Amino acid sequence: DFFLARTEAQGSGLWRTDGTAKGTYKISPNPPTEGFAPNALHATPSFLYLCNVSSPSGDGLWRSDGTLAGTQCVAPVTCSQNTFGKLRRLATLPDGDLLFAGAVAGSGAELWRSDGTLGGTVQVADLVAGPGDSSPASFAPVGDDVVFVANTGLQARELWRTDGTAPGTVP
Repeated sequence: DFFLARTEAQGSGLWRTDGTAKGTYKISPNPPTEGFAPNALHATPSFLYLCNVSSPSGDGLWRSDGTLAGTQCVAPVTCSQNTFGKLRRLATLPDGDLLFAGAVAGSGAELWRSDGTLGGTVQVADLVAGPGDSSPASFAPVGDDVVFVANTGLQARELWRTDGTAPGTVP
């Protein structure tokens, strides 16, 4: 199991536990004086993804394989996700890739996909061109696809379906 915690000796960070004191240890690479506080965690079959990490080791989307060496920054993409929010903005495709509502400078919150690598983290679709947000949310797997709602300006919220590709993302 994974959790976020802060200690005086090790600062804030991502921790892993097997339920024993000996099996509980910090796996985020930040020094004790630096913060490490993602606002969302999402498990896929391959990785634990962490959204909106702010760390000297890199800001944005992170992943962890459960080890210190395997906990690293994936891409400087802001996830539009909050663990405590009501709108689910993360989902997993059948191949294990992450779908999420993300944004980079000059772009609004749009549909993104990540295989856990920088090169494999790409915007799938820009449903509202330019700096506007389509704010994809309420992701739910349906067979091999994922359905979600987005605000494209035509209606308050529209139902969309995606297979994780631009041509396969349709209202």
